[in-house]
Amino acid sequence: MSRWMHTALTEALGCRYPIVQTAMGWVSDANLVIATTQAGGFGFLAGATLAADALEG
Repeated sequence: MSRWMHTALTEALGCRYPIVQTAMGWVSDANLVIATTQAGGFGFLAGATLAADALEG
């Protein structure tokens, strides 16, 4: 049995499961994004809580 779920969302985002972890500025950091992505979902980090020069890191 394949663990890959093929949906329009997984195709568009290139992730394994149609789960999107929302940006959670002020309450989380890159560790949540990393864990979500490693688990097969699509994680992203909010830039609203970072200084402009920190976004280019």
